[in-house]
Amino acid sequence: MSMDEYDDDEEPDEYDEYAAFEEEFFDEEKAYDHDKAPLTSIPMFEYYQKMYAKNMGNEDQKAVALFKQYESQEKLRRFQNELMNIKSSQVREATLDRVVGKARKGRWVSYEKFGGLMLLWINSAKI
Repeated sequence: MSMDEYDDDEEPDEYDEYAAFEEEFFDEEKAYDHDKAPLTSIPMFEYYQKMYAKNMGNEDQKAVALFKQYESQEKLRRFQNELMNIKSSQVREATLDRVVGKARKGRWVSYEKFGGLMLLWINSAKI
């Protein structure tokens, strides 16, 4: 069909397909950008995970007590700050899935509750 065969109100199918593709593309892009949390890394938690939690068989309460006992006050404060960020939903979900793990989310219902429990365990751990 040539352009002369279309009415003024009707547009070619190619345009409709492109418009539909463009609309679908931008909708999909918005779907991936739903997580607006500012933090994308939690290095002290990664350190804790590698040095303490894995060696304790993911027994977080015992691992936190050891972390508090053997690490410096500066590292402990940084770790607590990261846990407060987790508790207040300031860390992206994808980062938490990768670093903290979905198993912990399932066990403690949410990352926010897990962060709160970890803070509680740090404060109750005796040196």
